[in-house]
Formats: sequence, C-alpha cells, structure tokens
Amino acid sequence: NYMKKFLEPGHELQIYGSYASNFRDEENKYSEKEIDAELNSIDELIDSTRTLQEGNGRTIVGKLDYTLPVFENGKIEAGYQVQLSSLDNDYRFQNISNSSWIDDTSKYNPYFFSQNVQSGYVIFSNLGDKFGYMAGLRTEFTDREFNPDLRDTAWIYEKFDFFPTMHISYKLPYSIELMASYSRRLDRPRPWYLDPFVEVIDPNNVRQGNPMLEPEYTNSFELTMQKRFNKN
Repeated sequence: NYMKKFLEPGHELQIYGSYASNFRDEENKYSEKEIDAELNSIDELIDSTRTLQEGNGRTIVGKLDYTLPVFENGKIEAGYQVQLSSLDNDYRFQNISNSSWIDDTSKYNPYFFSQNVQSGYVIFSNLGDKFGYMAGLRTEFTDREFNPDLRDTAWIYEKFDFFPTMHISYKLPYSIELMASYSRRLDRPRPWYLDPFVEVIDPNNVRQGNPMLEPEYTNSFELTMQKRFNKN
C-alpha cells in the first residue's frame, strides 16, 4: 500500500495491490448399514461412497484512489480497481469395492473458472451549515468464464454495469437531522453456482448450477431521522 499526501489537507493519492492464493482439499464420506435399537450392526455395509474435491484459487487486486478537496467542506473522489480471480477445481465420486475406493468416471467433473472485474468511480460531496450531499457513480465491467474440462463448451459472460449513489442530509431546529440515501449494488454468483454438472454430495443430496446465472442486483432506499439530546 502506498499513500502520497499533498500540501493541501485531504489532498491525497493511494495505490494498493494484493495477491492471495488458497488451496482446498475436501473429503466427504457416506455409508449406510442396518442397526438394532441399541445401535449395534445387524448387517454388512449396504452402501458406502465418498467425494473428493481439490481446488486452487488465486486473486489479484490493484486499486488507485484519488481525493481532491474543493470549496470549504467539499471534495471530489475518483478511483479505479481491477480484480482478477481464477479457480481450478477437481471433483471425483468414488464407490467402495473390496475395501478399495474406485472412481465413478460418469461423475468426474473438473472445471476452470476465471473472472475479471474492472471498475471506476467518481464521487462529489459537500457539507454546508444545514444541507449536505454526496453523489456518485461507479461503473463495472465483468468478464467471466466457466469452462468444464470434459466439455467442448465454455460459458462466457460479459457485461457493463452502472451503480449510482446519492446521500443527502438536512439539519432542522432542536438538534434534529433528516437523512435520505439511495444506492445500487450487486452480488455475483460463486463458481459452484455456475456448474451445470450434477454434483453428488451423497445419495440424498445433489446440487446443480446454471452457467449463465446473472448477478443479483439490489436497489436500496433509506430514510432516517436523528434527534440529539445533549451528548445522547
């Protein structure tokens, strides 16, 4: 992280970068057998399966933020961010046979996921004696790919999004302040929400995703009144 502070108070530039990686090694076992009322086995093992998942994930983030004071209590903020994510996932389903685990190749499901999100924003805010406001706009470009290793099809999703935001406040007599805000945001689907392959957790639990699943958008409105009693 790097910060450059200029001579004017509040005038600054920040540059941030990070790299993260993770590894997941997961095993789920399922077995079924008959027992009596005292939980003692009364039969041989009826069924036993397990799933194995290994995943390697990487995330790179680069960000630049700039703040410029204007007027007496106002400022302009602008910035740019890029986030690159990728995941290699390996999934196997196995049955037990003669005390050995055997792969069920019909349920083999490795895939590769990558997502490139680039965003830029600008915000203008000002605070007067009674009236204050902040208005901003952020734009994002999403480039997403979900690619199963055993299929010829790769699902690609590309889209520009715009996210406005507005906050206003007004001070009334008797230490009462009114505030209103609007913002728009999104929640992107996780990689396993996109996998169209039927993934068997155990014989009673399976899951299947949609490779063309779009982000979830939220429009948030808020109205607040605040009253101060001395320091309370």
